[in-house]
Amino acid sequence: MAQERKSRRFRIAAAVAMWLSITAIALFASCGTPERENGNSLYGGNQVPQLAGTPPQPLQRQGTTTDGSVAKTKPVENAQSAPARRANPQQSEVKGIYVSGPAAGSVKKMNRLIRLADRTEINAMVIDVKNDAGRITYDSAVPLAGRIGADRGAPIRDIQALLKRLKDHRIYTIGRVVVFKDPYLAAKLPHLAMRGKTGGTRRNRESANWVDPYLQEAQQYVIDIAKEAAQLGFDEIQFDYVRFPADSNNRGTLSPSDKPTKAQAIESFLRAAYRELSPLGVRVSADLFGLTTTADDDMGIGQLWALLADEVDVLSPMVYPSHYAPGVYGLKHPDLHPEEVVRRALMDGIDKNKALPAEKRAEIRPWLQAFTAGWIHPHLDYGKKEIRAQIEAAGKLGIHGYLLWNPKCEYSL
Repeated sequence: MAQERKSRRFRIAAAVAMWLSITAIALFASCGTPERENGNSLYGGNQVPQLAGTPPQPLQRQGTTTDGSVAKTKPVENAQSAPARRANPQQSEVKGIYVSGPAAGSVKKMNRLIRLADRTEINAMVIDVKNDAGRITYDSAVPLAGRIGADRGAPIRDIQALLKRLKDHRIYTIGRVVVFKDPYLAAKLPHLAMRGKTGGTRRNRESANWVDPYLQEAQQYVIDIAKEAAQLGFDEIQFDYVRFPADSNNRGTLSPSDKPTKAQAIESFLRAAYRELSPLGVRVSADLFGLTTTADDDMGIGQLWALLADEVDVLSPMVYPSHYAPGVYGLKHPDLHPEEVVRRALMDGIDKNKALPAEKRAEIRPWLQAFTAGWIHPHLDYGKKEIRAQIEAAGKLGIHGYLLWNPKCEYSL
């Protein structure tokens, strides 16, 4: 038994290493530059929005059981009451696609993506608010963002007009906020950057700077951006890269003896973020490594399912078959088995949820692969058939909500 556990840990460690080595290639390619026909934006205008208004309804935390039904309702204390946000689509059946800032600022691409939603089951869009380059995609009123120029050259000229158009098409809007991977902030404010063993600014394997997750200033900057996005009208805030870099050594501004664990630091951030976002009437979700559903520990990045499930409404493990190392789940080439990888990964996630009290279970809404991993040999060309196989695998487990990732923002459905 001990040898079996050791072997399992080795396989997971190898899979983590593979995941990081290919993430830079697969996930963060540009979706293109924004198209501005004749110099005009899609929505017109570039004024900084005014955020004052009627206080929204206090959020009720909701998760689901394995069949997608509501499993918990936890009222938020000390929140002000106000009109409710629309309830369509059903929160447990969000079926979304990723949309980059440049795509969201393009006339042609948004027309195409909205037509896709109108003719298919797609009812949600995950739109970059703050991307993995540390840039904000619209004109922001957050003071620090303006001071460092994080919104300079923002591709979305009028974020409120964009959100209104999507809501007119009954599209649920999710604002993606990249958290601790922020090369722009780390470069502008080096005291917030992760530090290496020698005290210098460290870089992860994608050669992009990270800010230190232990630092309150770095945390609050992200929370302020998330709150602004919620006030602008997003239905949900999604935190991505809410972790430590996978090659980090836990060094930062505090001495090791004074620090919580990495997992406790990530848990604490999400708890603080939820506390500030709850009164604004939005749901809160977090993206996780796909392997968090299976791994027994936090894999050195601070993502531990049992701790995070109680801090957000939704957990979205990225169960892309191309991101699993050979041998994981007994599959020689996981990318060739989209249905089986998704099934095994989500079964493990369901088991982890079942081990928690019902009121501490977050809804599981996976990220699914909608891109072809051409750098893997052999690999599948991921089109409608392969995407549908993943959706159906999740559905057979009672998980009917999903998100599709394609860095080019092109989807076959």
